[in-house]
Amino acid sequence: MAVVDDLNLAEEKKRVTDEGMVATNATTGAAEARPLQAKQEVQGSEAGEILNLHNKQVKNSSKDEKAMRSGSKALSSFLALPVELHLHIILDLAQSIDPGLLSLREVNRYFRSIVTPTDLHIWGTTLLENKQFQAADRLYGFLGVEDRLPCTLCQCLLPKKQFHMQSKQGKKALGHKLGYKRFCMDCGIKYRKFGGGNSVKVDDQTEHYKVVCSECLEFLDGPEALYSSAALLGQVRADDTDDAVESSAASIEETSTTSAIEKPTFTPSNIKADFIEQFTDDWDTRWKPSHAKKEDSKTTEEWAYVGEWAVEEPHVFKAIEQDKGLVVKNPAAHHAISAKFPKKIDNKKNTLVVQYEVKLQNGLECGGAYMKLLQDNKALHADEFSNASPYVIMFGPDKCGATNKVHFIFKHKNPKTGEYEEKHLKSAPSAKITKGTTNLYTLIVHEDNEFEIKINGESSKKGNLLEDFTPSVNPEKEIDNPKDTKPEDWVDEARIPDPEATKPEDWDEDALFEIVDEEATKPDDWLEDEPTMVPDPEAEKPEDWDDEEDGDWIPPMVPNPKCEEVSGCGQWEPPTKKNPAYKGKWTPEYIDNPAYKGVWAPAKISNPDYFEDKTPAKFEPMGAIGFEIWTMQSDILFDNIYIGHSVEDAEKLKTETYDVKHAIEIAEEEASKPPPAKESPKSPMDLKFMDDPVHYVRERVDLFWAIAKNDPVEAVKALPEVAGGIGALVVTVIALIVGIVGVSTAPPPKVQKVAEKVKQSAMDTKDQVVDAASTGTDKAQAEINKRTTRSSGPAE
Repeated sequence: MAVVDDLNLAEEKKRVTDEGMVATNATTGAAEARPLQAKQEVQGSEAGEILNLHNKQVKNSSKDEKAMRSGSKALSSFLALPVELHLHIILDLAQSIDPGLLSLREVNRYFRSIVTPTDLHIWGTTLLENKQFQAADRLYGFLGVEDRLPCTLCQCLLPKKQFHMQSKQGKKALGHKLGYKRFCMDCGIKYRKFGGGNSVKVDDQTEHYKVVCSECLEFLDGPEALYSSAALLGQVRADDTDDAVESSAASIEETSTTSAIEKPTFTPSNIKADFIEQFTDDWDTRWKPSHAKKEDSKTTEEWAYVGEWAVEEPHVFKAIEQDKGLVVKNPAAHHAISAKFPKKIDNKKNTLVVQYEVKLQNGLECGGAYMKLLQDNKALHADEFSNASPYVIMFGPDKCGATNKVHFIFKHKNPKTGEYEEKHLKSAPSAKITKGTTNLYTLIVHEDNEFEIKINGESSKKGNLLEDFTPSVNPEKEIDNPKDTKPEDWVDEARIPDPEATKPEDWDEDALFEIVDEEATKPDDWLEDEPTMVPDPEAEKPEDWDDEEDGDWIPPMVPNPKCEEVSGCGQWEPPTKKNPAYKGKWTPEYIDNPAYKGVWAPAKISNPDYFEDKTPAKFEPMGAIGFEIWTMQSDILFDNIYIGHSVEDAEKLKTETYDVKHAIEIAEEEASKPPPAKESPKSPMDLKFMDDPVHYVRERVDLFWAIAKNDPVEAVKALPEVAGGIGALVVTVIALIVGIVGVSTAPPPKVQKVAEKVKQSAMDTKDQVVDAASTGTDKAQAEINKRTTRSSGPAE
């Protein structure tokens, strides 16, 4: 709780002067605080007498220091009350004393701290009306303020340069009768007093203009702004407009040039590895497209690898000049290309690191972007590379429909049979599918069978080759005996019908489910002589009906209208009811089977094909790398391929290449996005609390007081939650005051009267909430529709 001691008015003067506010007057020997009013009489109000004590204290300060301390004590007693009560008292003062809150803020720093410009705006539409603002104008004129003007919307003293000429001269000048219509240019934008294209003159001597931009709704400065506004309004000659447009275009071009993202030039890396590829000019000496046929056992149709490849710079978000990559050129086509390693890569005693970049320039809806590390053998020919070529590892992203994952498949050789079997990673991580930006995929396999998959340098999957692949690397030690059969006397029924159960003698299996209700009687209004269907009286015989050829014409039948008004027509039959003797077919109860032996399973025997490979990370030697993919999207770019044994070198290559280009790509992507559409401010009735709680509360309270100015009861009906909240807050504050006053010395009688008045006001508000709850909100809604909101303007 804030408490203000005797005011150091000399210090107060310095602070106010520094802020450019109205300074306090200094006298010899003592500082004289400005009075609450200037040439204004304090109107009758119990609350106003509190500040009269302060004014008397100021007047007598130079004469009697003791009297000043006494007056300050009375003021401090008031200030010692809870802050919430201060606001209510201030509002009461503002209605009773001219010039209201504006003058009240000038009394001392405490009131300036609790009555902020925001608070003034919330209450200002109700409290600071014409006469009060005129009085405030005269007060500032009396105090000698010449270079500043008060704004009626934000309730602040501002430099004159922040007002347009129409708001600071003539009838709106300081102290004149229309001063209450004066508003600063910032408030003119905020509260839609100005629209796009409006121009305002700021200075008569320099012909200084400001213009409201139609797009951003902010003021533009200088003569160019005036040309822009005049061009919008069609008030400037064509040649002048052309000059303005050319000047604006030149300015935009200069801005675009100076803000362009600097891009480095590609320089080959000095990092060494078993295989490193950055697609330099001699790339075609290493990479050879395949001309083989794709093998597919599911169909007799032959597929050829007709997809074309190229090495070129990216056309989307190019980050590094002259940096080229291997690009898939054809959509909806099979592509295959490979490159032999300078020497085979043997991973038997090393960590294997595979890393490469993928840039989906057109996105990826359905297709693969994975690589294959091909098995080293003498029959490895680039021209014959296909899906049937034996590989050791397949790694990379794949997406089509619901499938979206990073493949990690390795082929493992059975030491007993010599056959190879694919081992697929369980729970593979999702691929990073982004359009236009590069993604980096890294696979690290250690000697101890531990592996890690990284995407863009961040770990996305860790595991073990012996535990996280299916089928498992090593087979089971024991298998079911294929020759074992279930014995004929084996009982595998856990429960059976009770053989000792007998059907009760009174159990009638032939009893009907429903029987005729013998107690039913025919309703009195039942019409037995009336048929349920009668000929349609409105039907007419067709003109082309021939009785000799078509037979006698019979009108269609319709429900008898007489039957609709009674219980029924025709022959009456008693209804049926559920038979109380019905029990259905009798079956014996089930009991546990004493002969049950359990679920039969064949006996286990040693697996004749069992083996144990404890080091599956010792992959077969690899002799080449290949991309063998089918994709519906073209322009997939591969770059900066690293295959070696050093995690540190792979990380260093990432720093030199991916980290540089990815940062630039993100910046390019952000720069290419269109500016977000400026969302119009919402009407207070359209706001949602969860979007912005503070803004929601402020707007609802603002709307409540705007309606309450004309009809408090309708305001309560329209916004009962605001009225209820205010009532609950006031009642709570009063309860706190009563508790505080009850355990401390009683405050001055003047303060007690103000508290009583606030309490009565709270009770009246509470009664209005109760009355409004039962009357609806129709009339209030009409009032709301008339209110001008910031988003839609005046409602029709």
